[in-house]
Amino acid sequence: MRTSQRLAVTTLGMLVVLGWAGCGPGTDEGSSRSPTITPAQQATFQATVGAAPPAPQSFEVRVPNSVSARVSIAGVDYPAGQPAGWVVASLSSPITPAILSVQVAHASLAIGTYSATIRIKGPDPDATPVPVVLTVAAPPTNPLIGLNPSSLLFSGTAGGANPTAQAVQVSNSGTGALTGLALGTISYGAGPSGWISASLNGTTAPATVTVQPMTSGLSAGTTYTASIPVTAAGVGNSPQTIQVSFAVSQAPTIVLTPGTVTFTDSLGSGLPAPAQVQVTNGGSGALPLSIGAVAYGAGATNWLSATLGSATAPTAVTLQVLTALAAGQYTATVPVVGTGSANSPQNISVTLNVVGPDLVPMALTGPGTATIGQSVVVSITEANLGTLPVGAGWPAEIRLSQDQTCSSTAIDPAALVYTGAALAASGSLTSNRTVTIPGSVTAGVWFWCAILDAAGGVVPESNEGNNAVIGNQIVLAEPLPDIVPTALAGPSAVAGGQVVTVSITESNVGASTVPAGWPAEIRLSQDQACTSSAQDPRVCWSWSPGLLAHPSAAAAA
Repeated sequence: MRTSQRLAVTTLGMLVVLGWAGCGPGTDEGSSRSPTITPAQQATFQATVGAAPPAPQSFEVRVPNSVSARVSIAGVDYPAGQPAGWVVASLSSPITPAILSVQVAHASLAIGTYSATIRIKGPDPDATPVPVVLTVAAPPTNPLIGLNPSSLLFSGTAGGANPTAQAVQVSNSGTGALTGLALGTISYGAGPSGWISASLNGTTAPATVTVQPMTSGLSAGTTYTASIPVTAAGVGNSPQTIQVSFAVSQAPTIVLTPGTVTFTDSLGSGLPAPAQVQVTNGGSGALPLSIGAVAYGAGATNWLSATLGSATAPTAVTLQVLTALAAGQYTATVPVVGTGSANSPQNISVTLNVVGPDLVPMALTGPGTATIGQSVVVSITEANLGTLPVGAGWPAEIRLSQDQTCSSTAIDPAALVYTGAALAASGSLTSNRTVTIPGSVTAGVWFWCAILDAAGGVVPESNEGNNAVIGNQIVLAEPLPDIVPTALAGPSAVAGGQVVTVSITESNVGASTVPAGWPAEIRLSQDQACTSSAQDPRVCWSWSPGLLAHPSAAAAA
């Protein structure tokens, strides 16, 4: 008869097979057929919150006194009050020898120590326990500085407004708490420094860094760079830097082409054509535009309109003269306003010259004495001082004035009305005019006067106030009679003492009537020169003829 002894010791889930006593490989009725686990120990795991699961552990499963036996996992037991389901166990084969694989899933578990028991069932009714212990630990504290974004791009214009500030979010990209945040000393690239203002709104993440570049002192056409360090004491990746780039361009500037505009308006020829001024941006960026209030010089207002082709450069300002004005020069200033422009406003200077011919009597000379009704010659110089020629046919008058003012009225009687000749711009003409002293004047002191473009002004002139001139003084006398013996006939032969009959015709060819009683003589002359002297013998006959009217009368005796 064969006997055997069996000793099994289980401590903390370790099944230890110490040995078998017997004489052969038989299967004694008292032998255990429960599975054995090698290595005979508990499955112990260490896990960290947030980390990957620990590696699986493997055990060999056999059944004593059996080359092969059927085994299975009867279940997993969890202590009351603890989470379940975190143990995953599997057998490589249902027939021994088999490998037991144990792994844990700790993602849903809090920090702490957990236990469970895997029951392995073999041929015997009793299952073999496999203890499992899991310790879940807190993750190591390792805060890290995170920046979002870590670089900033700004743009602005030299001398213009500062660009809008931008923010960088500071976060903890590691574990634990990120405290002690601060900003270090800003380092600048080539060029000036001090053009960045940076502020941190807190010392514990999450926090915000606000970055504000300033344009003052920066030149156009340059990109400036700087680095802003974000620090935290004891943090592994401190400092982290914010990279800043600031592109400074030329501010928008207004360029006017041309900056001055001159209109020329010829009197009587309609308004001048519109003119345009091109408006461009001499800097960079957008240049919104508007037209300010037009300022006018002396003389007239509201004679000009200014209109923008569009509200942004490049565009054109259209200038238009609105009203016909009197001859002269007028000025206006049109301000072109640019929003954000470094040189706003820029002014368009506008000049309007209203021009035309200008008829001026430059000189007038006539005789200093004359009798009423007498025809005399007067010299007159007519000039066109304007910038446009004048054609022939304009009215002109030569008059007489007693008060040294010349007007086309009955106060200053007209001696001659005529039409003027064509005159070029800045041209002149001197001519002699035959003038008859009008019978409506009285004897006395008068002055010659002349009016060009008379009769209310036929020619549109640049100056309507210089059309008259006063000439020299003339003393006018009343007209005189002029007694002329126009015919004398007597006998061709007579004797001394003989009484004969002589026929005589007396005429008054003067301008006034001669009254009766003027003396007359009939004499004898040997030299055919008739004088009232001793050369011609004494008067043979004398008488006083009657009244002779003017301008011509004749009487016979």
